[in-house]
Amino acid sequence: MWQIYLPLAVTLLAALACVLITIASADGARILNDHAWSAVSLMYLVGIVLVGLLPVLAVSAGLVVGMLYVLRELPAYFKMAQDFMRRVADRATEISRQVANVFIAPRASAAAAQKALKRTRSIILPGRKA
Repeated sequence: MWQIYLPLAVTLLAALACVLITIASADGARILNDHAWSAVSLMYLVGIVLVGLLPVLAVSAGLVVGMLYVLRELPAYFKMAQDFMRRVADRATEISRQVANVFIAPRASAAAAQKALKRTRSIILPGRKA
């Protein structure tokens, strides 16, 4: 969940920092006491900064909404893909086993027959080793 809230928090902190830097650069103590027009210009500066940050905030909000949607919807599709790939793997294992048996089975049968023949000979002719 931090993947959603961290970009939003960073964006909001950046916007707040820009507003605070604008206020601090306008010599806040003198604004309140001496110059009414300074206060008006400061309001315009803050407004410009906020308008400039509005697209960043909108993009961040869109990303948050998009991530919420993706995190809600994608697990089901990932499960479907996982099940499909499991079926593909099982089918590939089955086919490779069938292909391997074409080559292994005759050799295994021949080896078993040779071993049985040797054992039979060793029983019939006790002087020979199996």
